[in-house]
Amino acid sequence: MAATADAPSPAILWTPGPAQLQDSALARFQRGVAARHGISEQGYAALWAWSVRHLGDFWGQVWDFFDVGPRGEQGLTGCSPVSGCPRRCTGSRAPE
Repeated sequence: MAATADAPSPAILWTPGPAQLQDSALARFQRGVAARHGISEQGYAALWAWSVRHLGDFWGQVWDFFDVGPRGEQGLTGCSPVSGCPRRCTGSRAPE
């Protein structure tokens, strides 16, 4: 819940340490994307900037990283942006 003018922000109960951050799924995903696609900058901002310019590649990396399943005949090449977010990825289905 967000803080309001009448209520203070809740206390932070836990923060991951540097080793936990480096071994997180997001950090592993970022390193893999950087290695495969030549992204020299590290961090979430660099991943986001790349992902919105390369929607099909981004969702393909998500698909592979999380081992969603077969991509279908068209793969994830049909991803199209709608207000900066993917609307659909034609020809791809998660396993039933």
